Amino acid sequence: SPYDSLPLIPSLRYFYLLAWWSTSSYIFGKYANIHAESNGYLKISFWVSSPAHMTELGASAIDIYEDNRRFTKLVETVYATDPGYSHMVGSGTSHGSNITYEGTVGYKYYAEVHLTASDNTGGDTIKYASPTVTAQK
Repeated sequence: SPYDSLPLIPSLRYFYLLAWWSTSSYIFGKYANIHAESNGYLKISFWVSSPAHMTELGASAIDIYEDNRRFTKLVETVYATDPGYSHMVGSGTSHGSNITYEGTVGYKYYAEVHLTASDNTGGDTIKYASPTVTAQK
């Protein structure tokens, strides 16, 4: 690939390769993660970039899934339009943020982030899943 000569800094090379394999002409790079904090709290982080300035760029929604050892179910959907969550969407060529969710200690969780990018010519939204973590004491 044309990116073989990039420095071997794993994270930088990773994002360039994501961009090269991206199926969207609006979404250039993407990232989603979930981190178990104390007392069952989970921090869900995301980042998205675009090759051009976007008027709307970020996460339009985040679906949070819980595995309670019997089955996996959707337990919460947070929308950028919900009060207190407008920071999930911005503008420009890259945007990242995070939210906190209170889970149940011992249960496993993952997030599916709806990453969006749009301008006056159109836009795109893709779903991108985080790894799975177990909520900690």
